[in-house]
This record gives sequence, C-alpha cells and structure tokens, in this order.
Amino acid sequence: MAKEVVDDADLLALDVKLRRLVRRARRQRRGAEGGPAQWQAWSGTMDEALGLVDQIAGTPALGLDGLSVKIGALRWFLEETDAILDAKGLRQLRSLHQEARRLARG
Repeated sequence: MAKEVVDDADLLALDVKLRRLVRRARRQRRGAEGGPAQWQAWSGTMDEALGLVDQIAGTPALGLDGLSVKIGALRWFLEETDAILDAKGLRQLRSLHQEARRLARG
C-alpha cells in the first residue's frame, strides 16, 4: 500500500514561526529582570505566540505532520499558561505529541 502524500505546508510554516517565538520569549524572560521595557517585549512576544496557537488550532490538519503541529502547539499553550494543573494529564499529552511526531516521520 502506497503512503498517501498530503500537504500540511501551512501548518508546518506556522510551526516554524511558533518555535521561533517560543525561543525568543524564553530569551526575553531570562532578561526581563532588566526592567519594564524587557517585560513589555516579552509580553508582546507571548501575545504573538498565543495568536499563532489560535491560528494553528483553526487550520485543518491534512495528515500526521499537521496533527503533530497542532498537538505541539496545544501542548506548549497548556504548559505555558498552566492550564493543566494535573501532572498525569500533561504527561499523557506529551506522550501523545511524541507519538504523533514519530508517526509523521514514518
């Protein structure tokens, strides 16, 4: 049986942008002790990242690559906002994300 080729290019591009913003936010958070301007920069980056999570959530996944992106964005959102307070649920989400990534890679 041939592997079906699907194009999740939109989600993959959004994933690249989100990862970049997450890295920037981490750097900014470390430097945020410098004062209000640094906190404001971090806050702006976080707003942008959370907007991308919304955009990712609203973009249909066409295959496993896209599904993995969507799960990863949700995972980051839930971890970052502490929306899941249950450690077991968070571990299960991490496991699901890893499984989707593994399946997407073939």
